[in-house]
Amino acid sequence: MIIIDIIFQSGDFYSNSAAANRILGISIDTIFTTSITISVFIAGYITKKIYDDSVRKKGLKETSEYFCTLIELLNKPIERQINGFVDFAHHLKRKGKEDYQLLTVSGFNVENIKQVKHQDLYEIFFRDRKLNVQEITKDFQTFQENLSLMESINQSYKNVFNNFMQRYYELLKEWNTNMKAIHNTFNEIANSKLKQGLKKGDDPFFEKLDLLLAHYQSNSDYQNEHEGINILINPLRKLCSENLTHPNSPQILSFGTNCLIAYKNIEKGNNMTRRYYITTARQLNTARYHLNCVIEKLKHSNSSKNVHSENASISQTLGI
Repeated sequence: MIIIDIIFQSGDFYSNSAAANRILGISIDTIFTTSITISVFIAGYITKKIYDDSVRKKGLKETSEYFCTLIELLNKPIERQINGFVDFAHHLKRKGKEDYQLLTVSGFNVENIKQVKHQDLYEIFFRDRKLNVQEITKDFQTFQENLSLMESINQSYKNVFNNFMQRYYELLKEWNTNMKAIHNTFNEIANSKLKQGLKKGDDPFFEKLDLLLAHYQSNSDYQNEHEGINILINPLRKLCSENLTHPNSPQILSFGTNCLIAYKNIEKGNNMTRRYYITTARQLNTARYHLNCVIEKLKHSNSSKNVHSENASISQTLGI
């Protein structure tokens, strides 16, 4: 028999058994229901976080593999581009008429690599790698510096070539203009003497000039400015300097001097451009080497992590 004490207070009835089912004025049922709700929420949150972390790790692993593959795929295009730089530099060194062409390798491009998010790169380099922070930081900095160097080379080497060719054609035009002026002046002298009924032997300067031009034009490569300097311009300037009293000598000497200046500027441009491409080829080869070293470290690190994960999985399966 249950005895219930009824207490009357302010018109309300209170039950001692109801009071026993409360904690701090809150019913046990409410506390239980709330606890279950909170537990379910926490469990869901933890499960979702574990799932998100798993997806993130999987995505990061795929990004890491994609990143390493992009670097490895750069090797052959970079090698071809380096060879293109060296070949062009060798052409610039030759003393002959050249049709200058620079190999442009479309595969030498770092845009795809630069599209990998910086945060992903940071995690690829730093997350779970069994190296000290200083070494990892050095690797990351090495990667960034050499990738930036590659990008800079890729953006500049075509501009250097275009500027070189523009300047070369300007100087070549200067050379051709003055060479043509020398020939025109000679023809004017020849026509004048022909009208006057004079012979070559009557004008020693004109006779020697005639021999110089005939020898130059008989050369198989007479249009080559390198040959032109040795076969015509240098002997011509000497002839004019020795015959300054001749009425046509100063003018022809001026044309010859202009040719010499244009030639020297062509040589200067060739030498500067040649040094640029030789230096750039070396820089590009060094940058490729450093990137490959960093990638090998990353691949080795990822391989070690995979082996560790497999060993852990086997140990759990065997109950070790």
